Amino acid sequence: SRLNGVILPEKPRGGMYAFFAFDGEPDSAAVCRRVLENARVGLAPGHLFGEASRAFVRLCVFREENQLRTALDRMVEGLR
Repeated sequence: SRLNGVILPEKPRGGMYAFFAFDGEPDSAAVCRRVLENARVGLAPGHLFGEASRAFVRLCVFREENQLRTALDRMVEGLR
């Protein structure tokens, strides 16, 4: 509920990365810069994985649960 506006391309089936977009944010490189500056969380911009993925970002989720929760909380605050 705190991540309203987060768009997943499809239901995740496994893996160590989450690939998602933010509604109304077509330039993932700009989002990645904002998140890094404001929340100190590193994301990879989608254009690195193909032009069709330009609006998406990639987050490594191969971390301890508490680290992920902290990162997601900081992202939510950093994007406000």
